[in-house]
Amino acid sequence: MALKDVYNDIAAQYETADRFGALTQSHASAFAQLAQIPRVELLQGRILDLGIGSGRFLHTLFQEFPKASYAGIDISSEMLALAKENIPSLTTIEGGAES
Repeated sequence: MALKDVYNDIAAQYETADRFGALTQSHASAFAQLAQIPRVELLQGRILDLGIGSGRFLHTLFQEFPKASYAGIDISSEMLALAKENIPSLTTIEGGAES
């Protein structure tokens, strides 16, 4: 089974993957790194998430920086659909990072 098919199959249950905190810890680390960037640059910047998954990370950023422009890339069309539910203005691109 191709990786794309795996993620399309698990998309509906993806949020349960965080029951042990792996996604939350990863996001906390990323937010700590973002805190080092001057806030003004993020207010109206462009943010791209490679492997966006359900879009939870960008959704949190969107709440803090609603004027920024957001785009997400994922190999799974189902994951992109979930992300688009979280951020309707999100630009989505189906594909891998190599493309």
